[in-house]
Amino acid sequence: MRIQTTLFFICVIFSQVLFAQNDTYYSTINTSNSTFITELQTRIRSPYTKISYNQFDETNVTNFAARDTTNGDHVVTCVYSGEDYVYSGTFSWLPFSREHTWCHSWMPTYDSESGEEYSDQHHLFPTNQNNANGVRNNHPLGLVSTVTSTYLECKYGKNTANEVVFEPRESHKGDAARALLYMSLRYNEERGDWTFDHLNTVTLPGLSEAPQNLELLIQWHKEDPPSKWEVERNDYIESIQGNRNPFTDHPEYINYINFYDLTKLDPAPVYAVQPTNFPTSFNAVNSSTSITVSWVDAVAGTQAPTKYLLEAYNKDTYFIPIDGDTYTEDTDLSDGKAVVYIDYSAGNTYTFNNLNNGETYYFKIYSLNGSGTSINYKIEGSSPSTSAIVVSSLADEPTNYITNLNTSNITSTSIQLNWTNAVGDILPSGYLIKINNTDSFTDPSDGATYSNDLDFSDGEGLINIPHSTTQFAEITGLEANTTYYVKMYSYNGNTSIRNYKTDGTVPNNSAKTSTISSYSTILLDNFNETNNNTVGTNNVGTVWNETETVSNSSIQINNNNLKLSSIIAGREFAYIDLSSLNGYKTTLNQATGIMTWAFNFKHSQDNPSGFGNGNYAIAFVLAANIEDYVAANGYAIVIGQEYDQDPIRLVYFTNGIDKDSKITNIILGGDYGKEYLSVKVTYNPAGNLWNLYCESNLAATGSFPQSDPRNTSTLIGAANVTNSTYTSTNLSYLGCLWNHATGSSAFAIFDDIYISDPENLLPVELNSFGGVYYNNSIKLDWQTATEINNYGFEIEKSNNLANWQKIGFVNGNGNSNTINTYSFVDNSPSIGSNFYRLKQIDTDGKFTYSKTISVESTISPNEFVLFQNYPNPFNPTTTIKYYVPNKSKISLIVSNVLGEKISTLVNEEKESGYYSTNFNAVNLASGVYYYTLNGEGFSKTQKMIILK
Repeated sequence: MRIQTTLFFICVIFSQVLFAQNDTYYSTINTSNSTFITELQTRIRSPYTKISYNQFDETNVTNFAARDTTNGDHVVTCVYSGEDYVYSGTFSWLPFSREHTWCHSWMPTYDSESGEEYSDQHHLFPTNQNNANGVRNNHPLGLVSTVTSTYLECKYGKNTANEVVFEPRESHKGDAARALLYMSLRYNEERGDWTFDHLNTVTLPGLSEAPQNLELLIQWHKEDPPSKWEVERNDYIESIQGNRNPFTDHPEYINYINFYDLTKLDPAPVYAVQPTNFPTSFNAVNSSTSITVSWVDAVAGTQAPTKYLLEAYNKDTYFIPIDGDTYTEDTDLSDGKAVVYIDYSAGNTYTFNNLNNGETYYFKIYSLNGSGTSINYKIEGSSPSTSAIVVSSLADEPTNYITNLNTSNITSTSIQLNWTNAVGDILPSGYLIKINNTDSFTDPSDGATYSNDLDFSDGEGLINIPHSTTQFAEITGLEANTTYYVKMYSYNGNTSIRNYKTDGTVPNNSAKTSTISSYSTILLDNFNETNNNTVGTNNVGTVWNETETVSNSSIQINNNNLKLSSIIAGREFAYIDLSSLNGYKTTLNQATGIMTWAFNFKHSQDNPSGFGNGNYAIAFVLAANIEDYVAANGYAIVIGQEYDQDPIRLVYFTNGIDKDSKITNIILGGDYGKEYLSVKVTYNPAGNLWNLYCESNLAATGSFPQSDPRNTSTLIGAANVTNSTYTSTNLSYLGCLWNHATGSSAFAIFDDIYISDPENLLPVELNSFGGVYYNNSIKLDWQTATEINNYGFEIEKSNNLANWQKIGFVNGNGNSNTINTYSFVDNSPSIGSNFYRLKQIDTDGKFTYSKTISVESTISPNEFVLFQNYPNPFNPTTTIKYYVPNKSKISLIVSNVLGEKISTLVNEEKESGYYSTNFNAVNLASGVYYYTLNGEGFSKTQKMIILK
């Protein structure tokens, strides 16, 4: 059924919401007093509660700096570089650390934990240790003109005066300046000389460092005024530490202080009289692709405003204007930010046009008086704020659903969905797949978008799949032996114009995941060691002195919740590390589900020291379904005594391993005694098929064969659990799988190797895996707890959960019992959903996939995007990537610092999509260059650096 689209208008109003600062906190401060600086110092010094430096992660990181992401992870951002660090649970230092903006070595007393200044959170920020904090070191902050190194958005090198400086990212420059100026004011005289005169003439020269440019800090303070994030950080620090940074709340205070000697500036700045009131009834109403804000003029009071400053953003933020500063007007909100001055005498409305459908915009208005350097903004009290969502008509509803929805390739953790794409006059732009284990569904709502939920631990999830030629998707991370129900909705349009087709019968299906096949492996061997209950010189286990006294009293073995009761009276068992068994291999073929056990074995007749006299036996017990292990049937490899006519066999036991177990010989004949053996057993759960392979290796003497036992190819026996034609005989001595003459007294060593569920036994244990979108890139972070033979990680990406592409590789750490952290940046994310998984590869080539995660890219499909070139700096080549939203004539031009064109890289019509081009600067000198992307109504320039 075709639904007629309707025009929606939504007005969302928030009034009087945000405080620029805590007015009561500064009630005793008067900038006109000669004692202004002393008053301000007294105010920020008491109350003050010292928070331990070691508690920064438990306080600031946990409660403020970290933000929630998907997958139960959190993200902390490096304030210098913009890097996002993903972690789960307790924050672990390294690769991140705590940065002292006022360096520890700058502090006059140079003490550590005992001093308040060392742990003052107003100048502590999370940063990447090796690439940002360690690079900044003791260096002053400045503008880098000659680059030595970069890390994401921060730089290290020399300024125009040839001085070594460190430059933080643009959005942190004002924050860093205010942190340094706060520390100077807060601790001067109380904890030594913290003036910039002392810093620049004594401290920094003593460290062989250039002076800290105070004028540049004040410039940064004005160019990057305090933001909503800083105010909220100030609020949090006050809640635990008791004081505030006054330059965040009242940025104009800086204009009254000479930080060289911390005296009041004379003459002090003179500003116009501050307006008495704010405007009222501030609200916003949308109209198609526009939003109109309106207000009631501020009551004149003692001083009427001459103008209003109107701020607008496409995110929930604002900045606090600074007295004496005028901001460049920018009336175009389509790029996400606008600043407008409006006369008090003008009309009480303002309209922003060409806004993005479905996007929320935020507005804040300040009263002001005066102009130029005398301008005075009213920031005390609650400056009015509001927001509105642009919602116009819904997209046309798709004509049809998909057809032929079915399932295939079902495993214990995954189901593949297959379908035939929808057809009709209006094709869907995508599909919303809902999955749960309850068969209870709620139809999606028009105008709403739903984030991918790939965590099925709660029994449900959903996935957005773009309409494409690919007509299948793999749903992973499911529970075993569970029925999952699926519904697949067609939709058209993105964000709030999305229109779902929900009429008629929504395509649906269901499938049950398979049961997990778990395995237990027990290795029994018989070496004639003399010391009971200790690991002998062969490092193989525990000595057992067998006697003829046998009873049914219980013995219980506990390991990973495995309990074997009523097995062997008087027998003792020991667990050993797999690594002590030469050549042991266990693998699982992800595609076929076939499990393989393989090992190299020395079967000798020359009776070296420690071997018994003809009483030598070894067995691998390979039992399925260990949850019911005692009662389970299963298979075993038994290697018999040296002179046995049937020295190696694959046997089947019934009714569990107890005194009534029966073993059936399946392979008869053959003489594999006196030789080195390579043994392999495979199990295919499809049909319960077992195969035994064995090859002798006469060439090896004195040591185990060096070949990989998994390559053993001579089939000497096969079995199917349903085949009952084999003859059976009782096995003597309580099913220990070792037969010898009645009445003998022998010594034996029993080594038990137990593997719980090898399907899920990963050589690399992942603690976390997550990703975040920032700066037109997606950064993936993961952490391992342990690693065994870890060669590395291939990073695979998909836009539809069907077609996966390798986009990178990160080296592993081989063998490790410590936490290791890894990251990878995807510089070309797709619009909307980006799916990622890790292919962890062992040194022997075996691999295992991680869970799949989804990260949303917030790039608008209607916007041009010019990405930062990579690498940068570069020599001599770099790659420039860009996105074209629709068919357009575009140009990509490289120019020098004088604006002279160096090269035209692209000058042609392009279809919608991502593009990349290489730039070769082999014939250019080192220095700064610019590249500009021009499209229809779009132009953006980025800076790049050639470093030879």
